[in-house]
Amino acid sequence: MSQLENSFRRALLRVLPFWPLHVLLKAYYHAAIRLAVFLLKRIPDIQAVYVTGSFARDEVIYGLSDIDLTVFFNNRGTGGSYNRIYVVLRGIYLAFPMFGDVSEKGIFPVESFLSDWRNSRSMQYLFDDNFHPHHLVWGRDVLKELHPQMLGGYSPCSVY
Repeated sequence: MSQLENSFRRALLRVLPFWPLHVLLKAYYHAAIRLAVFLLKRIPDIQAVYVTGSFARDEVIYGLSDIDLTVFFNNRGTGGSYNRIYVVLRGIYLAFPMFGDVSEKGIFPVESFLSDWRNSRSMQYLFDDNFHPHHLVWGRDVLKELHPQMLGGYSPCSVY
């Protein structure tokens, strides 16, 4: 991180507590999540959308935190669902840059998730609620259905 970025972050942290800015940034973030869910749920194969990271931990710093999403979809052999999800998230990033790089988002087919999870230490880490909690914002609770005993203290919430 450059010295300019550090200076900007320090200055932003000083002004964030002021009521009008905090309220505006919070509304902007929540609008971004609502738009993402609205667009994603229009894709027929989407099963669930979760927020992760600071949103799931309830540690958001509006203006600094990014928005991390995990999307589960049915992979019915069409092959286009992943690409459609990717395109939607890339488009949202243009309007809401706090979504970050689309390649960092978790886009998972429901059918192969459990076997992939069992064979990948990094996926086990990403879905360990002690490190990366997931909160359901739309759809059916895929994580709870797939394997609750492996996911520890998983706790869904539908706020958006």
